[in-house]
Amino acid sequence: MRYFLRRVTLGATPFLAVLFANPALGVGAEHPLLQAKASVSASPVDCLIPFGDGYATWVCDEDGESRGIDATLYAVRINQHGSQVYLRLWRGPRAELTERGRTLVAEHRDADSTCHTYFHVAAQTDTGVSWNVATSNMREAWTRDGASRFHGFCYTAEPSWADFVILWADSTGRIPYSFALPVSQTSYLYGNMNTFGPAGYTAGTFSGAVETIRMQTYQGVRRELNVSAAIFPVELRNEGVELGTPLHRSNETGRWRWSKPGKDVLVDALQFLNDRRLRDLVSTGDLEWLVLHAHGGNLASNCEGVLILRDDLLMFSSTTRPEHQWSEELSSLRGVAKNRRVLSNLNGFHVRLANGRNYNFVWVRGGERGIEPTEILFALNVATEILFALNVANGVAQQTAVTASTLPEVGNSDVEESPSRGPDLPLTNGDIAELVEGGVGDDVIITKIRISRVAFRLGVDELVELKSRGVSDAVLSVMLESSGR
Repeated sequence: MRYFLRRVTLGATPFLAVLFANPALGVGAEHPLLQAKASVSASPVDCLIPFGDGYATWVCDEDGESRGIDATLYAVRINQHGSQVYLRLWRGPRAELTERGRTLVAEHRDADSTCHTYFHVAAQTDTGVSWNVATSNMREAWTRDGASRFHGFCYTAEPSWADFVILWADSTGRIPYSFALPVSQTSYLYGNMNTFGPAGYTAGTFSGAVETIRMQTYQGVRRELNVSAAIFPVELRNEGVELGTPLHRSNETGRWRWSKPGKDVLVDALQFLNDRRLRDLVSTGDLEWLVLHAHGGNLASNCEGVLILRDDLLMFSSTTRPEHQWSEELSSLRGVAKNRRVLSNLNGFHVRLANGRNYNFVWVRGGERGIEPTEILFALNVATEILFALNVANGVAQQTAVTASTLPEVGNSDVEESPSRGPDLPLTNGDIAELVEGGVGDDVIITKIRISRVAFRLGVDELVELKSRGVSDAVLSVMLESSGR
């Protein structure tokens, strides 16, 4: 399965110029990207004119002659597999190129800035590949929540611009089955009878009805829809763009009219690509997420900051409350999971450390609170898996945060989601301030101080800070008393 691009070079930068199809390979020539010719007589450099960084124009006619009539504007980039790919943005009179081109390039750059991965969906049919074809429930799933769930993934209608092509095929079957239902049946009985008793023989008649229930067997045929999909990287080989070795395959079956196997294989494919990208990012660089750190059981008191995964460190950097910043080795991570109760209405999740501290967060992206945290949880779990593997390889006997056999289930956390210090750690100034900001009453806080070990710092500056965070005089007095114990 291959469609070719004529590739030329202007200076040190290669560009894609003329696209043509190889009919012997069965690629549909009716596709707009495949409407071109197999050879060019004019010099490629004479036909190709750069149009800003990442863009170029082709100014030759169908015969390869530069007649100065029409021009075609292309966007050019190197995709994730090191292949040079292109997208035709416009074709028209060369006299309109400068004005139209600037507008189109600005619009394309603005849209392209939010995309890190382009994918294309195509269908495998009996006659070949049908490009840009998806089932109705595939389109519905992507339109409804695909872009928000798989942030940075963008659909392109042009296969030559994609990083990956998701190729799907379906088949239907008819499966016979049987089932039984209870059926009631009434039998009427009548006749003559003779009885013998003390008085001798007596003759008479009888009649009546008997109702019975039996199982009636029925036969039926069930329609079954099977949809399979494979993910192909778009690669450049032998001067042509072709689909590489499939990276992933999935298969879903729908047996009822409300089943959506097409949607299921698309979501599975995108989830694979998203997980693959996160694994690469965890292995090669930093990851950052804008979050809200909840100081209590809700967001009534919170601070904004960035959760950072860098090398073997996990950090929280608060932009509004610097005193809440922390940095811990990844090996100290003891759990990360989506919350079942606290902040569950905002897709809250928590990070639990070896020192007993438990932090609740809400992911914020594009100004929207409560983004589903699957990406964050997956990345942190992958990072701990990598760290665990490195420790094993290096012979380090160290308990890492989460191993492959103890990964917390997303949405099924078994740890307490409210702020927790662990039973052996003394109370600190920060703990009291968090309790106050979380809405805990003075009586409860005072009782907690009196039954706990404490490690307060109560100098003048510390008292002023506690007062500014809403700690009452009654609680301050008990803290001062407990510090002398």
